Amino acid sequence: MKQSRASIRYAKAFLQVADKQNSLDSAAADMQKVVSITAESKDLVRALENPMANTSVKKAIVDEVFAGASDITKDLLRVLSENDRLDLLDDVARRFAQLLAAHRGQLQATLIVASSENQKDQEAAVLKLLAEQGYSNVLLDVQVDPELIGGFVLKLDDLRYDASIAGKIKRVKKEFSNSL
Repeated sequence: MKQSRASIRYAKAFLQVADKQNSLDSAAADMQKVVSITAESKDLVRALENPMANTSVKKAIVDEVFAGASDITKDLLRVLSENDRLDLLDDVARRFAQLLAAHRGQLQATLIVASSENQKDQEAAVLKLLAEQGYSNVLLDVQVDPELIGGFVLKLDDLRYDASIAGKIKRVKKEFSNSL
């Protein structure tokens, strides 16, 4: 889906409204559903991004897919629909999650592991390491990417720590090609 400054504005406004109405938890749960559904359904994404699709058709699709959402989320969907910005829905949801974490004083990090076999051990080790570095309130999103071969990649704000075997192979290849 698209990324834009408008997404940030909608996410900020949604956070403010949800905070005023003491609905941050339900809004966060709804936005997490939005992210997971849009990640699973490429047809939904294509329909929302299609400039030829009528806004009322997009609104009907979104209303049906997110029928169980809270009232505050339905209001957001209505506003996005009225402004013909439903194509930003996924990005608004992602930006909302980032803003909410910052609002709650949480640090968002992404841990990408090679397999789910030892995922819990790696997760615990990374959380312990981050706690030792002073990051006690970390919201860790764990993803599996078999292309890493082994090890992990940790993304923390704008930092990226690559301790994967694939990353090491890539660095060795680069060194080798530079030395020729």
